[in-house]
This record gives sequence, structure tokens and C-alpha cells, in this order.
Amino acid sequence: ARARARASGLPAGGAREREGTRRSSGGPFEGLSRVGLGTMLFGTTTDREEAFRLLDRAVSHHGVNLLDTAEMYPVPQSAGTHGLSEVILGDWFSARVGR
Repeated sequence: ARARARASGLPAGGAREREGTRRSSGGPFEGLSRVGLGTMLFGTTTDREEAFRLLDRAVSHHGVNLLDTAEMYPVPQSAGTHGLSEVILGDWFSARVGR
């Protein structure tokens, strides 16, 4: 699971990663965390600093390696916020390389 997390670019879960937090049934979901983090509000109601704190905690304390960036849920959708969560995620990945 840790090798997959590294291959995906996500840091491996920290010392608090619990037994059973990863899928182990095989197939395409092998190694994915059972819980993901939705990021569609990053850059809107969740600023960059708070987004970084949420991402750090999700990965280091809960072993999350599944991030949902879909911007399909807000109604109405806004061209002004399109892609902001991905920009913040890219910044977070860049800041965390080699951790």
C-alpha cells in the first residue's frame, strides 16, 4: 500500500495509519484508502492554508490517498473557481515532494 501511495505521488500514511484503512481485496482499488478527501471547495470556502492543513492531517493521521477533485456538485458552477482545487493540490504536492 505504501508503494502505491508513493507511486501515486501521495506521501505514505504516518505512524498513526491504522490497520484496515486500506482496501486489500485486490483489483483496481487495491491499496486505496477506505476514506477519501473531497477537495472541490479548496480555493473557495477553504483557503490554501487550511487546505494544506486538511491534506497534511488526512495523509499523516488517517492514511488518505484518495482525493476527489470533482467540481460537479456546486450549483450553479462558476467559471471563476474552475480548477482552483487542482492548483492548490499541485502546490501541496510540490511542497511535499521528498517527505
